[in-house]
Amino acid sequence: MVDALGGGNIVLETTWNFVTGMGLPHPIENGLAWHPTLGVPYLSGSGVKGLLRAWVEEWMDELDDNTNQRLRLRQSWFGMHKGDSGDNVDAAGDLIFFDAIPVAPVELTMDIMTPHMGKWYENGGKITNPANQPENVPADWHDPVPVPFLAVKKAKFLFSIVPSQRLVDKAEGKKVLDALIEAIEMLGAGAKTAAGYGRMDKNDAILESLQEKIRKKREELQRQEKLAAMTPLEREIAKMLHAKPDKNLKDYVLLLQKLENGHWSDNNERKQVALKIKAEMEKDKVWRLTINKPEKDKDYKRTLAVMKYLQ
Repeated sequence: MVDALGGGNIVLETTWNFVTGMGLPHPIENGLAWHPTLGVPYLSGSGVKGLLRAWVEEWMDELDDNTNQRLRLRQSWFGMHKGDSGDNVDAAGDLIFFDAIPVAPVELTMDIMTPHMGKWYENGGKITNPANQPENVPADWHDPVPVPFLAVKKAKFLFSIVPSQRLVDKAEGKKVLDALIEAIEMLGAGAKTAAGYGRMDKNDAILESLQEKIRKKREELQRQEKLAAMTPLEREIAKMLHAKPDKNLKDYVLLLQKLENGHWSDNNERKQVALKIKAEMEKDKVWRLTINKPEKDKDYKRTLAVMKYLQ
């Protein structure tokens, strides 16, 4: 679908732990985002979009000396909201961000964090008298509170971005994917990125393997569609040629072997197969009715053998 829409794909592999959705409800306090239909850890499309937007707005080095270009990229890639800095209308962006999903089984792990000063984080800004509010003061007498949570230890995620109705040229599409790679390598994706979570590296080998599987699947579907439109005899011949053990064996040689071994008993079917063989031999320019030394010419002998079934 991404290919058909003129979009791009990349596969990024985690270099350490990854976690997202920690604010979701969970029996052990901290959740993990699971894909609603696939049941696997994932990064939502909105999360991918937000990460890339933050990179463009704050960190994309090539835009440091060009405020106008940074604004243009932000508006064209992510859209505009009237009233925001530089936005004079409400408009959708040129890009559609898909959920990042694993392309192979993920490996999970249990991690733990131990906050020491929870009350300080919650109420530190409300302290009026430290002497009377010791539980809210950041001090060494507080006990750590172990908080376990589930994390992704190892995963390979497919990130996909496609253009919306407005055309995004190939150069722009490559720029988008390159920026996303930089953002994830430098900032990380998901939660706890400040602690090093969510860093990923590009893995071209896995993407190429995935694309090859998709290509073979597409070819098989096209073959099945062609088979469905064939007559029973045409379908039998097509399946026979597709399953031949020696791929270097010429199609007409295999069919002639089957024909002479009595594979088809119906005269009409034998004639149709012979016509198929003749067409294949003519295409290879080996259909020969005359020759000086027939006893040494296999193509001539094959031509004569086929002629018997055409009479």
